[in-house]
Amino acid sequence: MSQPNTVTLTDTFSEGHVYERQEENVNRTTYISGDEHELDSRNQFQLYRTYAKRNGNSRGASKSAIKLTVDISVPNASGDGNIVLPAICECSFSLPLGITDQTRQDILGRMAQLLADDMAEDLTRVLSI
Repeated sequence: MSQPNTVTLTDTFSEGHVYERQEENVNRTTYISGDEHELDSRNQFQLYRTYAKRNGNSRGASKSAIKLTVDISVPNASGDGNIVLPAICECSFSLPLGITDQTRQDILGRMAQLLADDMAEDLTRVLSI
């Protein structure tokens, strides 16, 4: 099963961001948001994969990740201007071969809830643990 060539993500302000597949390599695919992505101002996400390797009695785990990168303008350290820096969000997965679809869906659902929870907001805003 392959991923779609176009993905629309909606932010908290209900603004849609349309990403199109730009590059596909053996273990990585890159999507860019056409109107918002430039060479010096990235708005992209990438999908990564690593196939499982058997280790002893374990069949191994498939590993995958999603990485969102958006370059944003923030005040510089001296306070006399702005600097463009990347905002990066990553989520990685390591799931053992043989996991049932139901268990995988349950785990992904829990992660989605954690990312949508105020806990994630507090963690990223004030590093509250």
